[in-house]
Amino acid sequence: MRHTIKERFIGLVWSCLVLLSLSQPAQAVISQTRPLNEAPIKVVFISVDIKYWFWEYLLDVLKEAAEDLNIDLEVLGAERDHIRYKETALNVLKRAIPPDYLIIGNEKESAAAIIEASNTSRTKVFLINNGFVSKRNSSKFAETSPTYPQWIGQVIPDNFHAGYESGKALLQEAHKAFPSTTIQMLAFSGAHNTHASNERVRGLHSAIAESKAVDLLQTVSADWNGTLAEKKAVALLGRYQVVHAIWSANDEMAIGTLHGAVRAGYVPGKNLFISSTGWSKPAVEEVSKGTLVASLGGHFLDSAWALAMIYDRQHGEKGLNMNEHSKFIRMDASNVSVLGRFMKERLWHQFDFKQWTHVHNPHLTSYETEQRKLIFASVRQDKKLRK
Repeated sequence: MRHTIKERFIGLVWSCLVLLSLSQPAQAVISQTRPLNEAPIKVVFISVDIKYWFWEYLLDVLKEAAEDLNIDLEVLGAERDHIRYKETALNVLKRAIPPDYLIIGNEKESAAAIIEASNTSRTKVFLINNGFVSKRNSSKFAETSPTYPQWIGQVIPDNFHAGYESGKALLQEAHKAFPSTTIQMLAFSGAHNTHASNERVRGLHSAIAESKAVDLLQTVSADWNGTLAEKKAVALLGRYQVVHAIWSANDEMAIGTLHGAVRAGYVPGKNLFISSTGWSKPAVEEVSKGTLVASLGGHFLDSAWALAMIYDRQHGEKGLNMNEHSKFIRMDASNVSVLGRFMKERLWHQFDFKQWTHVHNPHLTSYETEQRKLIFASVRQDKKLRK
């Protein structure tokens, strides 16, 4: 009897040891996929212009991602004042109790001074939306470096890609409508000497260089403004005998040129073709109607991309590329029903932003690939919920 009790006791001990050994990997998996009882990451974001539709979308996405990722988000604004923007950022870096991270844009190259000042701060800086224009800063801040250890990452839209794809889509439609004609084209750039405008125009030139029989009549700046673009479009369409295509660096100017074209007697989508960048609500409607060939967009999601990278870094993920360049997604007749719905219904509210991180999604191959998967999956999920 004693022997039996002893055997049972030994067996029980061994069982406990086995269970303990088996439970250790499971606990490790839990800690990797869902950190428990962690303090929120404190992040400050300074918006260039909270009232403008693009920044409003970007902020809406940022707030959704912050909630999913347990990030304590504080939002400040600068209302397009680059001096105020820089001062606001520098004050954040000097706080007695600083945030863990500061996410900034790059209004008129203001990011250079902010990155340099971060060297004496405990706050880490992350750059989004705009790269640098000047040769000096473009070279100095091309990528994060040991010279600025607190500048830990960036997600910059590939504006060259946007300009190129928009130009390519435009010329394809124009050549299709006028197969044996040299395409007469106008181009509308944004604000002078800005990274987004310069790179998009450079992309357009690359698309033109690849295409046959294109004559770029004139490139004019309309300062991202639709009213100014309409006024200039009317004047230019009156100056040139015929125009087949108008390329625009953003949606607002594209809508302005569309209105100007109608006033000048053209029929957009029939004898004049227009393309742009943005995914604004009016642009989505015009793509749906066939009066706008294409709009390149999706870059407002870069704010969530930045939080995903910050989250992974904070949780010790190794081997991350902290210098990302996001590709724009082309919205045209083939996918406007999907992407238009994504924008109209703000389906990013259905995202599980944890799936955009390596911590919670070990199978993630790239942030960009996951972004596209999330967009189209959200539309499919929305369809299921409506059935």
